[in-house]
Amino acid sequence: MTTRTGSLLALCICAIFATAQADAKSIRPSATPTANVVEPVEICPFEVLDRGLSPILVIKLDRGTKIVGEFADTTTEVQASFATFAVSVSNILAISRGDSTNDVCIQMTAGDRLTCKGGSVTVKTPMGTLTFPMTMIAQARASRVLFVDHSARGRCNGQSWTDAYRTLDAALSRALPGDEIWVAAGCYTPAAGSREHSISLKPDVALYGGFAGTEVRRSQRNRRHNPTVLSGDIGEPGNAADNSYRVVTGAKNAVLDGFTIVSGHASGNRQGGGLRIESAPMLVRNCVFKGNRAGDKGGAVHAKAAAVRFVNCVFDGNSAAGVGGAVNIDGGNPSFTGCVFARNTGRYGVMSILGGKPIFRNCTFALNHGLREGSIGTMHHSNVLMDSCLVWNNTVLRPSPHKPDLWVSHGSELTIANCFFARGFDDSVIRPKPGRVVLRGENLAGHPGLVNGEDPDGPDNIWGTADDGLRPANWSKCIGRGTSVERTWTDLAGLTLPAGLVSDIGAYSTPHQI
Repeated sequence: MTTRTGSLLALCICAIFATAQADAKSIRPSATPTANVVEPVEICPFEVLDRGLSPILVIKLDRGTKIVGEFADTTTEVQASFATFAVSVSNILAISRGDSTNDVCIQMTAGDRLTCKGGSVTVKTPMGTLTFPMTMIAQARASRVLFVDHSARGRCNGQSWTDAYRTLDAALSRALPGDEIWVAAGCYTPAAGSREHSISLKPDVALYGGFAGTEVRRSQRNRRHNPTVLSGDIGEPGNAADNSYRVVTGAKNAVLDGFTIVSGHASGNRQGGGLRIESAPMLVRNCVFKGNRAGDKGGAVHAKAAAVRFVNCVFDGNSAAGVGGAVNIDGGNPSFTGCVFARNTGRYGVMSILGGKPIFRNCTFALNHGLREGSIGTMHHSNVLMDSCLVWNNTVLRPSPHKPDLWVSHGSELTIANCFFARGFDDSVIRPKPGRVVLRGENLAGHPGLVNGEDPDGPDNIWGTADDGLRPANWSKCIGRGTSVERTWTDLAGLTLPAGLVSDIGAYSTPHQI
């Protein structure tokens, strides 16, 4: 079934039929139709299709049928080639054909009502008319907020902070597409009992952390003062050998915002100790991935064929025995905006990219360590863009005349635009054939001029605060040397840059720039 996805939500329906013989899936006529009449119809009571965000009214019609109704309030007639509907909704967002040429989908906004007047709907066919005595009321359900607080002592129904669920699993099991889950400060883990367990997100459901447990608006939360931790430490505390293989499993159109993800241990031939997402778009924002491990690829994240977006995220101290100490990208078109990669370790550095078209904008790579080939990572059969990124003080163990930050090989193309490579471009990138590197804008080298690069998260040990050591100092070469901001953007430390402003290089901006 085709749908138009928007910020729309699930739909509930109350269908009351005058005859006891009617059921929820099929509406029967009050009188027996003649043999020549094509019996219409199945009304699928307002199901959510493809787990999207749209409330969908689906009416299945036999070929050639037409529904005609008198509807309450002001009617708006929408004509399709296969049916006519008169509906009393304030805004019809779409009317489209489903998998069958006879299906009709009507999308409604939250609060809209579709009401049959007079208790009947008439279906006209080329061979006769059928009247269905019924009352049908449909209303788009507004999005809900479900509350989670491990210390709550109320009724545990998720309806308020007082009555919040105590576990994420309880909230996720009851969440519907379009819902938000607000999570109070504290530490939350996957269900104990098996290392296979993870916090499994649901399609079209958004999780927000960083709440004190009193807020009535999401904008009131303070993520830095109210750390909300998702931990894989489900067994003996401090023993990584019995931790969850992965802390979070992603889902289509899910949002993960305002969490610190720690202690995932994807041991053996596994990937993605912090997050694994496959074949689905997803948004990860304002999150810190710290101290996650993988026995194979992607200590913090394994993204396979996924259009996942990371915005203002930090990857700190993750490791992989194989490739990609922080991130393993296996195809797809992921993007990283305003992210920091610091103190990660892997055989091929921070990231391994095998296929796809990843984009890195205004990212900072510092103090990472690779055992061979590249401190930042390797690229194979990929098309990669690095725009306004800072690469500083990364190391490679393997003895070599070159100790590169990036290894571009096997049919890959790397585009570098307005970036800063501290050791210079020639010493930072190796391009064995048939790899290709394209330079755009002005790419800089030397010392970037950081506040205190050796202490990336600053004396308070909290990422995204004013004392972060990877911020540019007032005399930094990175100030105003990036690419113009396409749309208003808030950086890792909370500074907002208006559209059109030339950004600094790296994940942090300077206040005097605005």
